[in-house]
Amino acid sequence: MVYSWALENDTATHAQIDAYVRAGNMLAAAGARGAEMSEALFLDACEIVLDTRHYRRAWASFGVDWTAIPQAMVELLGGTLGVFTPEEVRGWTNERYTPTFEYMAELHIRLMHIHPLPDGNGRMGRLLWEWAAARAGLRAPMLRTCDRAEYKRAVARKDVEKLAALLARRA
Repeated sequence: MVYSWALENDTATHAQIDAYVRAGNMLAAAGARGAEMSEALFLDACEIVLDTRHYRRAWASFGVDWTAIPQAMVELLGGTLGVFTPEEVRGWTNERYTPTFEYMAELHIRLMHIHPLPDGNGRMGRLLWEWAAARAGLRAPMLRTCDRAEYKRAVARKDVEKLAALLARRA
């Protein structure tokens, strides 16, 4: 999870990394219990990592209009994408893991293009991988600094397949 900071070229303090790890563990535990992702769970993680439970309240050059963020987040986190359960994943071979990684990539890309937070959108999007992976009984992907260009290109182009392939390689 700490690699997430390197992807943004941030310098993180020990307290920030600790908060990020705590939020990741909370989301992973929720996923392992089979909990659905919800706006409340997402905002709980935001509060741990970013000290806020609020969405962006101003115009930004990227993302949806700030007045549309609450509805967009309800649609995104309300289960419109569907989730693969551990029972569905257990019998799959390595080649069949792709749907879970495609789900993670789709969730992440959609969150990045809504851009609901004033800061920390990428970190929170990558934390959602902890939840989705635990929910499917998989190890969460850990991107490396060398993945930065490929990751950013896939997100900018909304290329779910490329991001899913990167996630599968790093899980």
